[in-house]
Amino acid sequence: MKPIHEILKRIRWDNQYAQRQFKIGYYDRVEDGIIRKPFELFCLILETILALR
Repeated sequence: MKPIHEILKRIRWDNQYAQRQFKIGYYDRVEDGIIRKPFELFCLILETILALR
């Protein structure tokens, strides 16, 4: 299994994927369901986390 940062990087920079709109889904235990958010939001969060390291 590939780490999430590799998958997000490929979607963001690979020309095959770059022109499409993506949503990222994750299971939220509190909501007890799948939450879907725009790909751009996850990129922002990932960049922030990586910048803090």
